Amino acid sequence: MKRGRQRIRLIGILILILAMTLGSHMPVMAASAALSGSCGDGVSYSYSSGVLTIKGEGPMYDYTAATIPWYSKKDKIKTIQIENGVTVLGTYAFTRCRYAEKVIIPASVKSIRTKAFSYCDSLEDVHYAGNDAAWKEINIMSGNSELKTALSTGVATVKTYKEGAGTVAWRITNGVLYVSGRGKMPAYRFMEAPWFGKAASIKKIVVGKGITAISTYAFACCNKAESVEIPETVTEIGARAFYKDFALKSIDLPASLSEIGRMAFQDCTSLTELVLPAGVDEIPEYMCCGCSSLKSLILPSSISAIGASAFYNSALAQVTFAGIQSKWEQIRLNVTNKKIFSAARVLFATASEKKEVKEEKAEQISVPSTSISKTANVKGYKFKVVYKTVSACDGYQVQVAKSKDFKDSISKNVNDKNDGDKVVSGCSKGTWYARVRAFRVVNGEKVYSEWSAVKKCKLTK
Repeated sequence: MKRGRQRIRLIGILILILAMTLGSHMPVMAASAALSGSCGDGVSYSYSSGVLTIKGEGPMYDYTAATIPWYSKKDKIKTIQIENGVTVLGTYAFTRCRYAEKVIIPASVKSIRTKAFSYCDSLEDVHYAGNDAAWKEINIMSGNSELKTALSTGVATVKTYKEGAGTVAWRITNGVLYVSGRGKMPAYRFMEAPWFGKAASIKKIVVGKGITAISTYAFACCNKAESVEIPETVTEIGARAFYKDFALKSIDLPASLSEIGRMAFQDCTSLTELVLPAGVDEIPEYMCCGCSSLKSLILPSSISAIGASAFYNSALAQVTFAGIQSKWEQIRLNVTNKKIFSAARVLFATASEKKEVKEEKAEQISVPSTSISKTANVKGYKFKVVYKTVSACDGYQVQVAKSKDFKDSISKNVNDKNDGDKVVSGCSKGTWYARVRAFRVVNGEKVYSEWSAVKKCKLTK
């Protein structure tokens, strides 16, 4: 009997020790689920239970995907809450938060930098504390299409933010969809373009002169359209713009085009050939994923990177690259791309062709220089550069920087020889310097003039 009581007492002691041990570890486990630290000189972050909170005064830091402090929690973040006082949302800040459904943005935010919300594919609810007019004053840089299409404001009366969208009209006549107007098309959500309900009757798409950007999901699921006409005024094609256009057989991309969004032509299963213009320097991920009939691809020598699975499940048999083989080998490719391109026949410019181009540049091509006539500060820390146009060119390169040696500069191309000014976003408070040069496109490559004299401007607002 005594031995039995001793055994019960021993078991009780063991249970008590086990409970104390588990209890001592529970706070540690809870703490490990949380995360906090600094993300700006006066800004901090904290993560807990699916909510990432950014608070403080001033701008956030800029990041790369490898340096984001909460990147390990990206798949757990459901809500991003930015508190009043934060003024700038940094580059790549919330990239690949694929399951974030809600973002709260205060009226204090003045700038949302490049790709801050890129690949936030589940984003549906974006609340902004200011009004619609204040939202339009925010400097939203490229790579934030997911944010723009998900906005619903707390104060403003509109539900979808339309960045810089001018008046865009459309009509369908004899199976042809005509879209006309000026400026950027409004950004749409999936199946929300105004002509979507008539998609089955659309056999051809014609974008009118004056449109500068084809928006996100603009012509997605127009799965009877066989061809598209795009004018030289268009410089950007948004993410998923032609997503699942199964009947699309041909699309002529204009020389003015410089940016293409991810999944732009995904699942265009009838597309057999694609020619990218010289202004495009990067192919986004999944751009032509699922283009099962795509056999021929023609790329300019400007291409420097090809995104993940850009041509996955395509039928690529031949790739023509305008540069030489050594330059092709410098292009960044992931494992999937390497496998696809290794199975295709890749053609390069020969050394003699490159030599002929260089000789033509040196002996025959003379590009006149331009000069800056005026610089100005545009609200939102934007730098406006006004320069003299020259007739014997195809466009201009405008470069701005915070130092006279133009280290860490911002460069923008103007693909219109008659366009004599450029407003450059992405600047900050302080003195900035600008220079401009003209260019001509010869055999797919740009030949530049000398740089203009440098002019400066103090950005104060």
